[in-house]
Parts: sequence; C-alpha cells; structure tokens
Amino acid sequence: MTAPGEDAQSRAETNKDVVRRYYEEAWNGRDLAAVDALVAPDYQPSGPEGEKRLITGAHAAFPDISFTIDDLLAAERETVVIRWTARGTHQGKFRGIPPGGAQATWTGITIYRLAGGQLVAGWSKSDQLGLLQQLGASVVAPGRPT
Repeated sequence: MTAPGEDAQSRAETNKDVVRRYYEEAWNGRDLAAVDALVAPDYQPSGPEGEKRLITGAHAAFPDISFTIDDLLAAERETVVIRWTARGTHQGKFRGIPPGGAQATWTGITIYRLAGGQLVAGWSKSDQLGLLQQLGASVVAPGRPT
C-alpha cells in the first residue's frame, strides 16, 4: 500500500534530481548533451539551443566557472527552486567587458517548472550588479550624472 503523498514526494525528489543534474552535468561538466536530455524542446524562454548558448557563453567568459547548489527545494506541483553560487575567473569578454583576470563570485535564485522529467520553464534572478562591479565595470545609476 502506498502512503498518502508518497507519489508527490517521489516526483518532487525526481524533479530535484533533474535540476541537480542540470547544474552538475551541463553547467559544471560542460556536457551539452545533458541539455538535450534535461531541457524540453519547448523550454521557455529560450529552448535547449538557447540554454546551450548561455552555457557556452558563460564558459567562454569564465572558463573555470562552477556552480554550487546552496539550497534545492521542491515546491508545489512541478516547481523546483534553487539558490546557487557561481564562481569563475574572468578570462573572456563578458557583456562588452574585456577579460581582466578577476576572480568573481555571484549568487542567484532560479525557479524551474518541470514536466515529464524535463525542465519546461525557468525564471532566474542573480546579482549582476555585484558581478559587474567585481569585473571592474563602471556602473552608473539611471538619472545620475556620470
């Protein structure tokens, strides 16, 4: 006999494993084939090819980039929330900033929706201002004189 909620709990753990694999294999392991396995063809906002471009671009700017999973939470239905920390050395052009060799650390939170064992949508917020400051970019608040 199955305990109440056991199927939901099992699905939640499976979904967390998908997200964990995405970061470990695709991001940290540079395995773009993992993107094809873990990201649905209609993934929003960019599809698997957009995710591959994002990963490839990040590795071009930060060849040693690595993500640490700080928290991984299964929420209601098919949702997984991850809080992560990224670290890397700025050795390639990033958002128009030439490589300077700076060691950078930044954090973010991403919410994923999953279906059928794949990522189908993702929403992410990260400390881009802090990252840009670590890279030596001059950042001016809107409406302020330069």
